[in-house]
Amino acid sequence: MRFGTGFLAAAVLIAGGFFSSTEPAQNGPVAADSYWATLDEIRTTLQTDPEPAAETLEVLAGRLEAITGVALETGVVLPVDHRFLAGFLRSDPPQTERLLGILDQAFNQRNGSVSARFGEGELNALAAILSGPEYRWPELAPPNPLVELWQRILNGFARLLARLVPGAGAGAVINTVLLIGIAVVLGLILRYIYVNSIRGVIREAEIDPATGVPPGLTAEAAIDRARRRAEAGDRREAVRYLYLAALLALEERGHIRLDRAHTNRELLADLSARPELASRFRTVIEVFDRVWYGFQPISQEEFARYTQSVTEIGK
Repeated sequence: MRFGTGFLAAAVLIAGGFFSSTEPAQNGPVAADSYWATLDEIRTTLQTDPEPAAETLEVLAGRLEAITGVALETGVVLPVDHRFLAGFLRSDPPQTERLLGILDQAFNQRNGSVSARFGEGELNALAAILSGPEYRWPELAPPNPLVELWQRILNGFARLLARLVPGAGAGAVINTVLLIGIAVVLGLILRYIYVNSIRGVIREAEIDPATGVPPGLTAEAAIDRARRRAEAGDRREAVRYLYLAALLALEERGHIRLDRAHTNRELLADLSARPELASRFRTVIEVFDRVWYGFQPISQEEFARYTQSVTEIGK
């Protein structure tokens, strides 16, 4: 065979593949002479019409991918992969100038080559080199079915919006609807959290025994109950009764007026004229809140100091 045929086949394969004409062709290898004729036809087509129609470009790309090899005169078939060059035709915009440059270079190398012959060993070595991974177009990963389903849903929604709102941009409408939907969902979530939090507070207030003083309970009786609870190992309940004892002692001495609606802050405000008493009562409140509402443990020593603080308030 001629040196030009083999050399050009190698050069174009390294560049990324071969071209085919717009004429129908069968899948598989093509003869070298037919191949060069096809190259010339493709080059002429692109030179005549620098901006071919999309249908023509797609036909050319399809014919490129249909050729899988070039059959040489010796019977050796050089494998080829045209997907890289077919991508030039399918790009946006099509890269026809780049294709013409590759074709012109191929013909220049073929016409300027010298005659020579290569044996089967050289051709097999060339085929082995060109079949390496660096000359293969990477396989595209299969599309994700969930992504395809989501895309179909979006396309159908866009078509529906185009019918309902003629002239409106589908992308802008979809984005607006998605933002509104996200805002509505977040609003519902926040409302659910808020309502359940309020219900929890109300439920706790309804069943919390610390919000009211049992009828008939006195400060002395409350301290006695606290002592019995502590001896039974229930210091949390004992702290509650000591807190109630402090409230009852302040009321019995006319310092405050017990009212279920009054908060601890309001009770402290009533004691503003007696700073030392208000300071002691503030300590009682802080320990009670930490142990009763915070469920924090209280040691025996701290409980004894707490009992002493409540007793001093009652004096």
